[in-house]
Amino acid sequence: MKLLTKTTIYTSITTILLLLTGTIIVYLLIIKKINQEATEHLLQDKAKVIKLLEKGKPPIHFSSNIGEIISIQKIPIKTFEDNKFRDYEITEGEETEEEETEEAVTIRELSCQTKIEDRIYEIKIARSLSEGKEIRDYITSTIVIFLIFSLLILAVLNMAISRKIWSPFYKTIAFIKKWSVKDSISVQFKHTTIDEFNELNKSVHGLVKKINEDYSNLKE
Repeated sequence: MKLLTKTTIYTSITTILLLLTGTIIVYLLIIKKINQEATEHLLQDKAKVIKLLEKGKPPIHFSSNIGEIISIQKIPIKTFEDNKFRDYEITEGEETEEEETEEAVTIRELSCQTKIEDRIYEIKIARSLSEGKEIRDYITSTIVIFLIFSLLILAVLNMAISRKIWSPFYKTIAFIKKWSVKDSISVQFKHTTIDEFNELNKSVHGLVKKINEDYSNLKE
């Protein structure tokens, strides 16, 4: 395997791992933010419900305006204090011109119990996470497309840059392959911006010069 090919492979693998790691981190942060917003909306709905109940308005007057699914019931005693969240799926039918299809929709539900004056209410508010799912799917497809194009562009750029950087080295190798002691030609290497290649060319130049001199002495 050529040095350039091996260098390109290792560099590409490193780049792919870094990109994948960064992409996964960004994806997880976005999903976390979407979930946090869904939870915050439910908490805001809960605050609205409690406020309206404190004002003495019956649940039937406002339950249809808060959340997508809401249930308010009077209970004799409180059985828990903190908010409870749970996710579950329901199936919704969608009718098209050809057929009727069913789609699973994820629902997030907030359950809480609160005491208002001498009455205790159990409140359940639920919202669909389908909008968040659509955003998540869009972000996922965008990230995948971006990742594929980025890897292709990086591979092409990496190959082009590596070839340019290693060009003096391969020119030196090509000279060594073609050189013969019988040619007695003067070696002239172009100066490069890479110190290691200049050192290599200097060593090759000195070695060729010494061999030519020894060969000339033997001929005499």
